[in-house]
Amino acid sequence: MGFQTTSKSRYVCQYTTLLIDPDGSVKEIVIPYHFSLTEKNSKRVRDLHLYKRLKQYIKFGNYDEESLVTEAFNTCSEIKTIEVKLQLLEFLISNREIHPEVILKCVNHFIEKINMLNSSEMEADTKALKIISDNLNALVNFYTQVTDANQELDITNGNFECSNALNTNAVLGIKEMDNLQKLLDLSTLNNYKTHDLKVSFKENGKKSLSSFLKVFDLSIEGTINLKKDIEELALFQVAETIFARYIIGNLDTSELKEQFKNSTISINNLFYLVLNYWVNRPLNIDINLEREMRNLSAVIYCLAQNAKYEDLIVDNNSTSPFWTGIRQLLMNSSKSFPALMAAILCKGVAQRIENEKEFQKSSEEDFEVWENLSQENCEWTLLIGKLEDVSLLNIILANDPICNSALPKLKYTKESVSLKFILEKGRGSVSELVAKWLTLRGVHPRLITLNEINYQNSISSEQSVSQQKDNINPVIISNEDLAVLGSEPVFDHLNILRKQFPYSLNSNVLLTNMTWEYAVAWQKDIQEI
Repeated sequence: MGFQTTSKSRYVCQYTTLLIDPDGSVKEIVIPYHFSLTEKNSKRVRDLHLYKRLKQYIKFGNYDEESLVTEAFNTCSEIKTIEVKLQLLEFLISNREIHPEVILKCVNHFIEKINMLNSSEMEADTKALKIISDNLNALVNFYTQVTDANQELDITNGNFECSNALNTNAVLGIKEMDNLQKLLDLSTLNNYKTHDLKVSFKENGKKSLSSFLKVFDLSIEGTINLKKDIEELALFQVAETIFARYIIGNLDTSELKEQFKNSTISINNLFYLVLNYWVNRPLNIDINLEREMRNLSAVIYCLAQNAKYEDLIVDNNSTSPFWTGIRQLLMNSSKSFPALMAAILCKGVAQRIENEKEFQKSSEEDFEVWENLSQENCEWTLLIGKLEDVSLLNIILANDPICNSALPKLKYTKESVSLKFILEKGRGSVSELVAKWLTLRGVHPRLITLNEINYQNSISSEQSVSQQKDNINPVIISNEDLAVLGSEPVFDHLNILRKQFPYSLNSNVLLTNMTWEYAVAWQKDIQEI
């Protein structure tokens, strides 16, 4: 004990050192870890010893929640060095078994001790500890609020009304409602046809705290942002933890505004999370879509109220930086149908806030949606129209209609495309996607030409006499060919798309793209085709 030379001592004892008291008791001499390597008391080594002791205590798991809180607090109160305190917080954040009460007890102790110091006396590592402790305190408190065990989901009470919900009838006209209903019918039908059953294990209660905390960056003072390069599944789980109870269930959102503000999570990140949850949540025929849209509008309204006024309200010839970022998120989403619904609601909330500021009205009874001819309103209208087109394209291309054809059926990975993808790829992107879909079913080129002639004949027959005078006489198709076209469901879907994309789905353009797809497939495997 206390030997200081680096060389090995000749007097190393091979056996445990024991002490025999005069009363006959045998005692073992135990040297504390932080004294065993040096004659002086090293604070850092001592703190590491305490930190490792707590890790071992948690690892074995023979404790209840109360004893764990006590043990963690005692360890935090004894640790002196900032470096080990930061290391301890990192361990608590990453541990899947830690309860929120443990982290709150530790960070509140650190905050209390740091607040006793003068700001001028703080070193860089002390300030870093204070920033992380403050952010962690706000984030864990926010987590406990949104996951309160006393809040029960009630999805059966159809009479519940959110206090901040937007009147969807005031925002959605008859045309918009019809379009959404048609898209929903197609979407849910396809969802049930292509749904794959999977088994997953859901974490129990508050044990998911570590997965909630690990997606956030806690190193910035006064605000909490999402980390970069986080997996989509992890982001969705966090978004589900925060927003699912308020969108799916019947929970009052009146306190959400203050909770969002106290969480110190940036509004842009919260918007990203709520849109991430909305577009990626399961969509089936059992949901009450109208109620969920009202609940989403209430959440969006609470979020928008915490944004800066100058970011939301601009003059008629400008666009809001805040809403421009939201439109970009929706444009980038490959789930275009739920993105369409979110865009409609965001437009309604933006109009609501603008009118509330203008007329200084705070109650829902005094509020009326106005259709302002502003640049902001035009941008929303354009985005909604484009998302409708892309939603229809994705829903149709996700279907697998049966087609009796002798042509080879090519294989390719079907993926939902975003509005951004369509705009970046240019005018031929829709033609290319539909051509791949037709080669997937092996549709014969002759039938594509006949279907276009039949489609044009049906359009001509619906036009008035004054509109028909400049048209070419319709081409006669035999009854046998009409019977073949009627027996192929693929042409019903193709004609639905043709109404939205008449120029991109011209038969000549489609056949050209199909020729290219078959040529590429033949080049890859000449023996197969």
